[in-house]
Amino acid sequence: KKLVQLFLEQDINSVITEEHIAEGNWIVTDYRFLSPDIVLINYEDGHTAGQALLKIDFVGRNKVKGHIIWKLE
Repeated sequence: KKLVQLFLEQDINSVITEEHIAEGNWIVTDYRFLSPDIVLINYEDGHTAGQALLKIDFVGRNKVKGHIIWKLE
């Protein structure tokens, strides 16, 4: 879980592909593990907020890969 938490804090922009209103960065404001490989995330960029389910595909030595499987539109 620790590597996933770091991923959410530092690299969430690699999976959230929505455009920013003012060229900001997405930050995760809240998250909850629904299972070991599914995370419900709330995110924002200071102007726009969203919610998504992130599927964790891989956790390895200092590397996490995942993709969005659902996003609140």
